[in-house]
Amino acid sequence: MRFHLPAYLIADLTGKLQQDIVFHLTYTDHNARTCFSALTADQRHAVHQFLLVHLAMIAEHNYEFEHSSVEPAIAEYWSR
Repeated sequence: MRFHLPAYLIADLTGKLQQDIVFHLTYTDHNARTCFSALTADQRHAVHQFLLVHLAMIAEHNYEFEHSSVEPAIAEYWSR
């Protein structure tokens, strides 16, 4: 996860990712938390910043249905 996550985030930001990485970053059940627990503080901060950018894109494109999952994930999981 620590090795591949930066590539996924960059691919998503450049529109080259064919998967929904945001879902995996916002649906933080026990398995996801275990997977992400290996991330360093800097990596967690990078995910936090990525989600903030995605949140701004949601507002710009009026994707309100995604807003309800991204904002809590930022506040509850990725802000630690």
